[in-house]
Amino acid sequence: DFAAQRETCLHTTSNLYIVDAAKAEGVSRDPALLPATTILVCSPDPLHYSEFSKHAHTRYMGPGCADALVAAAPYMNNPDEVISADVVRARVAKVGPFPRRVFSESQFEKSCQHIDEAFAAANRELVEAVLTIGLSKHESSVRANNEPLSTVFMLQATLNCQQAQPVFVSDYAR
Repeated sequence: DFAAQRETCLHTTSNLYIVDAAKAEGVSRDPALLPATTILVCSPDPLHYSEFSKHAHTRYMGPGCADALVAAAPYMNNPDEVISADVVRARVAKVGPFPRRVFSESQFEKSCQHIDEAFAAANRELVEAVLTIGLSKHESSVRANNEPLSTVFMLQATLNCQQAQPVFVSDYAR
């Protein structure tokens, strides 16, 4: 029973503690810093890991890819709702390699709508600014609750995994 052993496990430095950065609605605190080796799974947006970066080594990994999501598909939904490899690939090609957008029908539809909205006249200059100015414009525009823009861009690790830069989520978004 994990619940009975949780404290011992989380306080053993040789154990891995894998944390999803997504927080439940209404929860504002970060997960606790524990002796177990913590792997925080999140976008390379410092908003998700600012407290962790004060105590940890930070490495950026590239976003997932269609092959990884095809492999994960059998485990992402109920057994009677598994999405086929062809559908997974088609969705990744449209909304990018984000499990929440690919495996949820409603999130997929919402993301498609936001991508289309991002290129409305009101947002076109912001899209250009993110591409030309880079991360600072991404932080001020995408994080400012501009959902169409945050659906069009993702942060991708540079080759040395020390920084991230904004890129389009898919060829469809481009």
